[in-house]
Amino acid sequence: HAEVIGRWAAEWRLGPRRRMDECLSPFATVSQTVAGFDFPRHALPDTFHHCGPLRRSSAAARPSRAGDRGRPLVFASLGTLQGARIGLFRAIAMAARELDLQLVVAHGGRLTRQQAASLPGGPAVYDFVRQEEVLARASLAVLNGGLNTVMDSLAAGVPAVLSPLAFEQGAIAARLERAGAGRRVSPFLAGSRRFSRAMRHALQDPSYRAAAGRLRAEIAGAGGVRRAADIVEAVLQTARPVTRADMASQAPARGVA
Repeated sequence: HAEVIGRWAAEWRLGPRRRMDECLSPFATVSQTVAGFDFPRHALPDTFHHCGPLRRSSAAARPSRAGDRGRPLVFASLGTLQGARIGLFRAIAMAARELDLQLVVAHGGRLTRQQAASLPGGPAVYDFVRQEEVLARASLAVLNGGLNTVMDSLAAGVPAVLSPLAFEQGAIAARLERAGAGRRVSPFLAGSRRFSRAMRHALQDPSYRAAAGRLRAEIAGAGGVRRAADIVEAVLQTARPVTRADMASQAPARGVA
């Protein structure tokens, strides 16, 4: 990271830079999170903007959360880099079978056909799925804690069970638990019994869905990709830092409050 940052900083004549935090813009920072999902921030820069997931939103009606034969639907994904972890998928599938849940698995093309067919309970297994469509029907998501999929889950009002594997995923899991919208299962202790217990709690305790619903409402009002585009355009038009107060004082642009 340091080598790449240093090389491009020199190429673009930005001065010496080596760290990622030295790449943050002084004009504006656009975040895919919302304030309700973060820890309390006591010195948030005025140019920091919570916009929620940067996705194209769908105006389609939300399908029923019931799966086949009325069984709750659970979506399981370990992201595009960790989808080869057959042991974790097997533990999740065993837990789903024990709880009589309909399971949809997306592994990012990392499992072989034989591995996919060997998962207990006969879940629906795919390389990739349209996450928004599956989450619109899901009652629970079981994930590795990557920010994009976690935010997609919360945007659908779906609580999650996270088993963080790498990078910032432990920090995402800590935020999810603090928000009350899910539970964390250690990947080092992630057997089917621990997944079953966490999944049962997340499904049966209404507080998890209520918390996910509050975050869904906050995400829906954050502005998303349109709000982010307005901020970028404001920077380009003014050539100065764009604050939250600046954006609040503007008339709603393209339907964004």
